[in-house]
Amino acid sequence: MFSFQRDQTDTGDLPEAIRLSLLNRFSLIAILVLSPFALHHFLIREPAWGAATTTAVLLCLGNLIASACNRKPALPVWIQYLLLLAALLVGLSRSPDAAIFWCFVIPVTYRGVCTQHTARWLDRLYLPSLIYGAIAWLPFAMAIRFCVAFCLLCFLLDLLFDLFLSQLQEWSTQAFQDPLTGVGNRRQMERELEHFEATFQPEGTASLLMLDVDRLKAVNDSRGHQAGDVLLQTVAQVLQERLNELQPGPTTLCRIGGDEFCVLLVDVDELPALAISEQLRSALLNDDSLQKAGISASAGVAERRRGDSIARWLTRADERLYAVKRQGGNGSLASENASTSGRNGQNAEGGC
Repeated sequence: MFSFQRDQTDTGDLPEAIRLSLLNRFSLIAILVLSPFALHHFLIREPAWGAATTTAVLLCLGNLIASACNRKPALPVWIQYLLLLAALLVGLSRSPDAAIFWCFVIPVTYRGVCTQHTARWLDRLYLPSLIYGAIAWLPFAMAIRFCVAFCLLCFLLDLLFDLFLSQLQEWSTQAFQDPLTGVGNRRQMERELEHFEATFQPEGTASLLMLDVDRLKAVNDSRGHQAGDVLLQTVAQVLQERLNELQPGPTTLCRIGGDEFCVLLVDVDELPALAISEQLRSALLNDDSLQKAGISASAGVAERRRGDSIARWLTRADERLYAVKRQGGNGSLASENASTSGRNGQNAEGGC
């Protein structure tokens, strides 16, 4: 994978922010719908069903208050659904006609607000519990119809959510992956930098490495764009493999332009980043197919400075890259006193 961050662990779940947003919306709707019912049940002297409905309202109110305070719900969501299951069983025993409707609604909601692992675990609790409640408190014919319909609902929800999440994951990959090389694209790098900015510690360090493929335009002109695309794929593969060897920690490689790549190196300051840059360029120079095509690379390295904006950080790395390009390419530049030249292999002040 080209990403070091977050919950990109192929869990097949909706992002947590979306699940919390759905929880808040469901909670608001439930409060508006259930509050009159809770009052009604107390007025007609059905305290058990009234208490069950009130419990659901209070749980939903707690979720909205937590959201307003920018906090997660005080009670884990799975515990809330266990309490709702108890409320449903009370409802089936006291007012089955009203409770049956909510038996079909609640599984739809926990599919949206829980992880798929938790949702399937809740299925295993809800199915036998509600089937038992239906058989115990509903007329036999109604209980059979309820059990069949409820089992079908759970099966279809599981199937539909799997299909939806699989498609969502595919869309996400397409949105943040370069289709030609398989590494991240510009949008992915922007997302990684935003995440880094949000989690960056003042005492931490990081470096950006901008790398441009030399003489690719000449290959495109002489051998065609298809040959150039094959070379770009090879460049991306070589860079990714060498990065995995050099930097097993947090690293992001993205193709941000036609022949330009960007590497985010977390916890790496400027001089080690310059050394990594040279290792990457050396790997490209030593690849047989790239060597035959006369491909080399130029690189600019910039360490994150205190007070830097992302734009300024990127600009500094880009400026150093093009300083190398202006002097013939095939070298790396990190600062005026830290540069290398691939043409003679010696350090040279101010460029290559």
